[in-house]
Amino acid sequence: MEENEKSKLLRAYKKVDEIKKYRMFVVTTLFIAVCIGPLIYFLYTQNAPQMVLWLIGSPLIVFGIILFTEYIRVFDRNPLFNKTWEERKIKKFIENERIQSNNYE
Repeated sequence: MEENEKSKLLRAYKKVDEIKKYRMFVVTTLFIAVCIGPLIYFLYTQNAPQMVLWLIGSPLIVFGIILFTEYIRVFDRNPLFNKTWEERKIKKFIENERIQSNNYE
């Protein structure tokens, strides 16, 4: 096996491992969220009912943000700066450089 093929295989194994870790992270996060919600509800309903929604909602919002950022990292899916964005910017800069060099001649 060539060195190039070995490195591709190693990268593929690492990527699959990252995806497995992400899926376990999602399952763990959902399990914690499902356990925390009722616990907070039963502990705080008697004392401060207006705080229940905040106490249940805030960890879920944080977990959602964490899951989204991990998804972007693991699957290389950045909605703001993806490959097509990079290619367009590179082409734009090259075109601007070409235009400026033609203007100075």
